[in-house]
Amino acid sequence: MKLITLCFMMLLVGCSATTVQLSKVDQAKSLEICLFTGVPPSDLSFTKLGKVKVGKGSFGSVVDILPQFAAQAQVLEADAIINYAGTQRFGFWPWRIIRPVARGQAIKWDSKVKPECSQVGGTTISSVISTRQAPQ
Repeated sequence: MKLITLCFMMLLVGCSATTVQLSKVDQAKSLEICLFTGVPPSDLSFTKLGKVKVGKGSFGSVVDILPQFAAQAQVLEADAIINYAGTQRFGFWPWRIIRPVARGQAIKWDSKVKPECSQVGGTTISSVISTRQAPQ
């Protein structure tokens, strides 16, 4: 019985989210990362950096976790996130807890000049937070 309890406790610790701390300047910069629900126009080339995923342990809004999502993307030095999805997902106990999860693929633009987010069909994270509207 003690072994089962210990294993369960280790599972819970392993499932806990880690938070990334950024300076105020980096935090403000991370909120200007561009979100795309799909992919950007084909004339823009980019390099994929890695997947970004943040979830909250209990119920709430996706907007609540976007600063942590932005911080993770900033750590990867991302310019944008493609295939972004911010949804309510079932947690460990699906009949009781629905929690917000944000996920996507971090990218870095190949060109030295970064395209303007709104002009290429994206939405900044700060815009999503301030308007509380999901990107189109």
